[in-house]
Formats: sequence, structure tokens, C-alpha cells
Amino acid sequence: KNLCVSQNADVMFVDSDVILPKDAYKKLVESDKHIIGGMVKHPNEYNVYKRGFGAAPTSLPLERQPITPNTGIHECEAIGFGCILIQNDILRNIEFTNEYHGISYSKGFDLVTCLHLKDAGYNIYAHSDVCPKHYRKVCGVWIDEPPKNA
Repeated sequence: KNLCVSQNADVMFVDSDVILPKDAYKKLVESDKHIIGGMVKHPNEYNVYKRGFGAAPTSLPLERQPITPNTGIHECEAIGFGCILIQNDILRNIEFTNEYHGISYSKGFDLVTCLHLKDAGYNIYAHSDVCPKHYRKVCGVWIDEPPKNA
């Protein structure tokens, strides 16, 4: 974070088990949104959330927000950092933490960070035209099957 801020650079987080579509970065930049992410499956639903008390993986006040791929840009409350672009002016104000309203969460710093950003008045978006492949096994089952020659 500090290096990006000092270089006046935006930052794009991409998990090591996520493969971006060829035009992902271009689509995210051209959206002209300050915080926008691609939709990454985890494990069988996209990692995009709205406020609620549903099936979030961390017991945060979030539930999955069903968004159909290839339907454009949608506002959301939180999105996983498996593929997200955050502009530099917002990076200066981000505190990466696992704590939200005095409760510490063992996982989900990305979702906690989004909640802090929303509470500070920032809008967060999911770009449904950017759906990276997520090559990860959950309970022995691949989320996205890796290519046979990989």
C-alpha cells in the first residue's frame, strides 16, 4: 500500500490462484469507478455481497448478492479482493484490518475493508463482464477446472 501511495499509483489485487481474462484490466480501468472488482467464484457463487445476515463466510453483516455474468456494472456492499482495482486517492485512506465494530474476524480482511470503505461513504462496484477463472479446490472439488495441459 505505502509503495503505491508514494508512487501515486492505483493498485490491482489479484489472487495467485486467479487467472484474469485478457481484457480484465482494461475493462476495470475504463469503468471509471474508484473501487471495482471482477466477479470471482468462491466456491460456487460469485464473491459479491450486499448487506444482510445470510451466508457470508465470515459472519459479517453480509450475504451473497446474485449477479448474472455479462450484465455490466453493479453497485455492491463488498467484493472479494481476488480481482479488484482501487484508485490511489482511496488507497491513502484504507486501513487493512480484520476488525469491524470491535469484532475481530479470522478471515475476510477484504470484506471487512469494504465495509469500512462503505461506512466512509465510498461506492464499491462489481463488473460482471470480468469473471476470472479461480483455480482452487474446495472440499476436493475444483471451483474452475484447470486446463488439462497446465
